[in-house]
Amino acid sequence: MDDMLKQKTSYKLTIIIPFYKALAYRHIIIENIKRNNYDFVCFILIDDGSEDGHLDLLKKEIKSNNVTYIKNQHNYGVSKSRNIGIQECKTEFLLFCDSDDDLDLARIKDINYVFDEKPDLQIYAFKHINKKGFINYSVDYGYEGLLKGKDLLQLINTYLKNPTGRSIFISCWGRIYKTKFLKQNNISFNEALCIYEDSLFVAEVITKARKINICRSDIYKHWLHGEGMTVYGNSTGKFCDHIEVLCNFLKNNKIKNVTQYQYSSVSYFVSRTLMLIKGKSLLFIYKNLKQLLTEELVVNSLRSHEIQCIKMPLIKSWMFKNISFLTLFIFLYNKIKPTIYDNNIIKNDKFLQRHIKKRKRDKKITISIIIPVFNDENRLSRCIDSVLNQTNINLELIIVDDGSNDTSPQIAELFALYDERVKVIRSRNGGPSTARNIGISHSIGEFIFFLDSDDCINKNTLQHLLIDIKKSNIDLAVGDFFISDDGSNDERIKSGNELIFPRTTILNKSKINDYISHYLQSPNRYPLFTMSWGRLFKASIIKEHNLFFNEKLWHCEDVEFNFRYLIWADKISFVRKNIVNHTVGVTSLRMRLPKNLFNFFGFHEALKSINVYLKKMDINKNISNSISHAYVTYSIISMIRLSFQYDKNNKKQTLRLLRECISNTTLQNNLKHYKPKSGESKIIPFLIKKNQPLLLLYISRIKGMLRYDIRKS
Repeated sequence: MDDMLKQKTSYKLTIIIPFYKALAYRHIIIENIKRNNYDFVCFILIDDGSEDGHLDLLKKEIKSNNVTYIKNQHNYGVSKSRNIGIQECKTEFLLFCDSDDDLDLARIKDINYVFDEKPDLQIYAFKHINKKGFINYSVDYGYEGLLKGKDLLQLINTYLKNPTGRSIFISCWGRIYKTKFLKQNNISFNEALCIYEDSLFVAEVITKARKINICRSDIYKHWLHGEGMTVYGNSTGKFCDHIEVLCNFLKNNKIKNVTQYQYSSVSYFVSRTLMLIKGKSLLFIYKNLKQLLTEELVVNSLRSHEIQCIKMPLIKSWMFKNISFLTLFIFLYNKIKPTIYDNNIIKNDKFLQRHIKKRKRDKKITISIIIPVFNDENRLSRCIDSVLNQTNINLELIIVDDGSNDTSPQIAELFALYDERVKVIRSRNGGPSTARNIGISHSIGEFIFFLDSDDCINKNTLQHLLIDIKKSNIDLAVGDFFISDDGSNDERIKSGNELIFPRTTILNKSKINDYISHYLQSPNRYPLFTMSWGRLFKASIIKEHNLFFNEKLWHCEDVEFNFRYLIWADKISFVRKNIVNHTVGVTSLRMRLPKNLFNFFGFHEALKSINVYLKKMDINKNISNSISHAYVTYSIISMIRLSFQYDKNNKKQTLRLLRECISNTTLQNNLKHYKPKSGESKIIPFLIKKNQPLLLLYISRIKGMLRYDIRKS
């Protein structure tokens, strides 16, 4: 933890998270609590009348003394829930966070300033993400420091002149408020409003605050998806209340010429309202338009100015006089072209326009990242985040759901909604090879990078590999990795590659063949070709030579694939940087048991591909004994992994697979060529020879626990 965040154990900040039917966002709420679980922070989770059992699930998964749970009897809306959070807050400061947004307090550079200087409001920058894929640009306010007096008046004045773009009056989340200030000034959310309730709240805070501080630290990632927990259709408040609040504040401070740009601000918010109500029912649109057009400020604005944000010849000021016609027109037009209001709002933001043009120029995809997923809801978001945070790379992320029955596909689709680089493909359960092949078929990148859903990559991973593969005509760039536990321990151990390659190394065919001869003697100690993840493949080689994964294999499919790829690779590079954080543990070793032995013991096919490779390279001398030794070694490794699948429900199936394995004639014949090195198993080959499946099961399980358990004792 950063020193700047170390505080006394007494809570100073409450994070208020309201939610309604947010089961798909459960992982985000949990991740926010884990990520921001500092000793000065507590949480209030408010379930606004959900019927999906989400609150009970959160209670089971989050067992912490600093979390308070509140359940509303009915769905009252986000304003009511936030007001309850304010009332229940006992700390000096509070912060609002939406259930589907990401918060990272570690990025706050001046947390001590907040606690010591105690501004009424501390405003931070954030990342704005919407379903059109606009991501990775920081929204700040062009200013950093303390605002009061004339500076504050100027800020409001500037906003009313040009309300579009990155405004501090649009949202309430991701900011730190002084709790006492809110309660003393009776500042709360207008529960009658269904749109702009947070704009009115922020306007009241800013006009009553004595001291506001703006910090350009980027602590919040906001997803704009058009849904939420607000109760629609019963609004009795005014949509443009916050504009009146700000204008009255300026007039009271004797600022002239407020009225002349007041109308343009209202026009913008009318167009923005049309954007927010799109996709809703006819009745919803009608009710909200009727209420909007009864507001005096809106009517005067429409009389004075044509709405500039909507460039449509049919929508003129006169259309707003006929609410029924306007309702029907908006409803039907949104069915035909649902992005009209999004696009026209974006046109008024020059920053977004530059971002759009840049994305259009960068159509060429350099790297396709393929992630197969099966029931990994707890770690998938970490994996995806690590990919999307890569720097200076034009990438596409292809997530292939292999028939998951947890919330993994919903998590993936959530990312796809707000980042156009993400593609989600659902398939029936066919195993990791099938999932990767689907990803290859849909990829358009110059290079292909595979990643497991329980792993994550470092920030500059792809850039390091890309630089390396493009120099010296490299056909495969392999990165090093750390191994970490999937439990609560953060300990990481090295891959073992560093013992063979102390520095970045280029291997030609001769060096590759030397490495393979050592690999056959100790497959578990020479991991360069034992996995497909953490390396850049040339897509041209894969597709030109039809190098897809063997879909019948659920184990060692990586090895089989790698050696078929190596036939066409003249040079490979080992990059001596820790590219991947690879997760190994009891949880990650759990897998689906196949129906037949062939699926699980894929090393049979892997060794065949090695044999084919060696013959292609015209290397036939003294390889039969080495392959026999590798056959036994792989059998032992596979049986150890198989033992992890054992439980009361699959005991018969596990024992059946073990019996089939040890009764295999090829394995029995190869035992005479098995020469275990120091630290390798001697008792397991003995049990195989004596045909003892039950004893073999328990011994393999013990061996596996010793081998894969990397927690400190």
